[in-house]
Formats: sequence, C-alpha cells, structure tokens
Amino acid sequence: MRREIFNLKFSGIINHAFLIAVSDILYSSLSPLLGPKKFKSVFFITNEMVQNIYFYSGCERKDEEGKESASGTLSIRKREDTIEIITTNCVNKVNSEIISRKLDHYNSLTEEELKALKKQILKGEADEGSKGGGIGLIEVIRKAQNPMQYHFESKNDSDLILNLKISINTGENNG
Repeated sequence: MRREIFNLKFSGIINHAFLIAVSDILYSSLSPLLGPKKFKSVFFITNEMVQNIYFYSGCERKDEEGKESASGTLSIRKREDTIEIITTNCVNKVNSEIISRKLDHYNSLTEEELKALKKQILKGEADEGSKGGGIGLIEVIRKAQNPMQYHFESKNDSDLILNLKISINTGENNG
C-alpha cells in the first residue's frame, strides 16, 4: 500500500487570494519534500490548473468583496512516488465539447509534437475565448510528462462538472 505523505483539499471560492494562499502552502509543505526542479513543475502545474478554474468556470460569481471569482475544488496528494493534482469546476456543455477535443488531441501527442504545437500557437493568435496564451494545458501535460485524465459529470440541463487529474512522477519510492 502506498503511503500518503501530503494531502491538501479545498472546495469553495477560487480567486487571486486563494492562489496566493495555495502557493504559500505548497512552498512550505512540498518544497522540502521535492528537489527544486520537481517542485517548480508541481508549482507551475498547480497554478495553471487553479487558473483554469478561475478563468473558465461556468459558475462564476463575485466573492465577498465583489471581485470576480469562481467556484471549484483543488486536491493535491503526494504519495511516495507521485503527486496527483485534481481540480473540478462547472463548465457549460459547449465548452465541455471543446475541452474534450483539445485534451484528446493533446494526450495523443508525443513530447516533441506538444512542443511543436506550443510553438505554433505562440506564433499565431490564442484561441477565441482564451484568457491566456492558449498553451496552459499543453504545458501541464508536458511538465507532468503524463496525459491529463478527465471526465464530466452532469450538473443540470446546461452545465457539467469538469474533473481534471494530472499525475507527476517524483522518482521516489521509499516504501
């Protein structure tokens, strides 16, 4: 049985203050357990996945200060040889089809093909509706060196819950 070394779970409002708090927790809790290069990858991947909730959640609302925020969940679990980062958030059915197409495509590509696609996107314009450079999920898959697992659950007639999971091998096996 694989021993769990670190476990963080959050469900609620995702905003800039949350991202800062998670960054502090990761730095103080995971940085000592990982080498600098692996920690940098985990930090980047977590940041990208939380930003995806913040930017693309279909259930956006204002926080207590009236600032833009979103609702979702974040779970980070470190076991002996892997770190799993899992996020969930609401998306509409149209966006779910776009996400499925993109992730299926990205997951089918090799490291070199992902790198070439990233360069191609950076030379062109970001996808319509993208609030960033359009390369976040590509970079998550590249840095994790694993495919992005995903599935949708029905929420209501027009919305779905998107579940994303990425695993990062830490190269450790202390068990």
